[in-house]
Amino acid sequence: MESESTHPDGEETPRTISAVDQTLLLIHSDDPSSQIHAAQEIRRLTKTSHRFRRHFSSAVPPLVLMLRSSSPSATEAALLALLNLAVKDETNKVCIVNAGALEPIISFLQSGSSNLQDHATASLLTLSASSVNKPIIGASGAIPLLVEILRHGSPQSKADAVLALYNLSTYSDNLSLILEAEPIPPLVDLLKTCKKSSKTAEKCTASYGIFSGF
Repeated sequence: MESESTHPDGEETPRTISAVDQTLLLIHSDDPSSQIHAAQEIRRLTKTSHRFRRHFSSAVPPLVLMLRSSSPSATEAALLALLNLAVKDETNKVCIVNAGALEPIISFLQSGSSNLQDHATASLLTLSASSVNKPIIGASGAIPLLVEILRHGSPQSKADAVLALYNLSTYSDNLSLILEAEPIPPLVDLLKTCKKSSKTAEKCTASYGIFSGF
């Protein structure tokens, strides 16, 4: 079973449906502050309902454009909105990658901001759960950077990186790329420090078996 970030579903109301329409108008506007507000609203609404992820699928292109903004507030708001849109939604996962999100997301893995690194790693974890995206992510140059996160990232980003690498390893052509980045030493280090009953430990063990046996 593939790994990705998850959030509980909630219920729609007439008030929130009206908010969807207003938010879509704002995210497609030319006003940066309105777009940031809309991205934050998309993030909020898509935390609570899978149905809202469907409603906001048309917001993917402007959100991806925001990832290239010079404003840190805009890039973070867009990245978090896209992350929630991708959770448990295969169509949105594929649309986000096809819209060109990988290049800026991968650049965030090398950011001096630990928060941005964490969000980018979580995004790649979720996007890599799609079988359509696995070869594209593998060819994008993300794998060596994920292994670098596995070595030097925050505890949360290390956990997300190993889950993303596990997802990517299920596409056979990615295995050689993963092994070239030498993931086993940091994988063993993470396994020594994480809780033995955790999902991270489970995927570390599974990944170690795959990588060492290849």
